[in-house]
Amino acid sequence: MNKLFLVFILLLSSVFSFAQEIHFFDENGRRITKEQFERQRLNINKLGLSFQKGKVTETRLVFRTKTGILSQEIRNTILSNLQDAIGSEINRSEMIIINYHQGYGNCSHGTGASLPAMKVAISEYKSQIKRLGQTSEYHMYATKDGLRDHYGLINWYPDANLLVEKTFFKYKYPCRSFVIIKPNGEYYAYFGEYSRDQVIKQAKKFLSP
Repeated sequence: MNKLFLVFILLLSSVFSFAQEIHFFDENGRRITKEQFERQRLNINKLGLSFQKGKVTETRLVFRTKTGILSQEIRNTILSNLQDAIGSEINRSEMIIINYHQGYGNCSHGTGASLPAMKVAISEYKSQIKRLGQTSEYHMYATKDGLRDHYGLINWYPDANLLVEKTFFKYKYPCRSFVIIKPNGEYYAYFGEYSRDQVIKQAKKFLSP
């Protein structure tokens, strides 16, 4: 009886260990050790993401930023979808900032802030956007799961056919991400939680000659 019980425990332990199998990968998709992963994750330009594939958890590093150039067709479609969502015209000659919510992960940004404090913070942020000139800023979502409107101070709009997500956000990133798109299609995307100061700083860089 004791032998049978011991065999059962060993089998159960083996099954549990297999179910908890974790594979680690770097930003190029190469298999690495857990120690290598943890060491590389300390790089502020990298983010660690986990995906469940059957009984295996894939944990991989990804770069936090991406730049590129959109075709005018894709850019115009994104702006047309956004224009339909907000119900008003968008100045297509302006640089566009899109804050994007994928419904994944928790955000620490703004958590617990009072209404007066949030009003001041968002008002200052909008003023900074306005001072940039030739720039418009919007908030879009893939899903409303976990979405916060900050006391109704932020208007969120749906991403029709998830075009923005498919174009810029390959993975499900924690909290939110943002993308800045120039009139010529040039873009800068930042993945995962960020501050408003980061948006302003990058927007200024994009506007510089």
